[in-house]
Amino acid sequence: MILKINYFMRIEPAYGQLNMLITTCVVDIIPFTIYMFIWILGMSIIYKILGISSTGYQGIPDNSIINFFLQVWENSIGNIGNPEFVTNIVESQTMVVLVYITWFIN
Repeated sequence: MILKINYFMRIEPAYGQLNMLITTCVVDIIPFTIYMFIWILGMSIIYKILGISSTGYQGIPDNSIINFFLQVWENSIGNIGNPEFVTNIVESQTMVVLVYITWFIN
């Protein structure tokens, strides 16, 4: 959509630099977006393996990969939430440390 609007803006010479700026920004954001979604998917899988509890999204089953994906997405955009533990993990201090290290890296 943005690139289509840029095509029509080329008709007016005064928008030449703006058109080039928007096109360059959109093209430069593509690799970052791919990297970010791969990172979010990887962190979601790690959260599931470590046994972090993920709840709170209406209509999505608890502890599903989509639920973890949304939790990691919110952490990546700044809505930081502490990880919630399943009750049987709390006894293991090593797992708690691993969960918090993973959460901090994210």
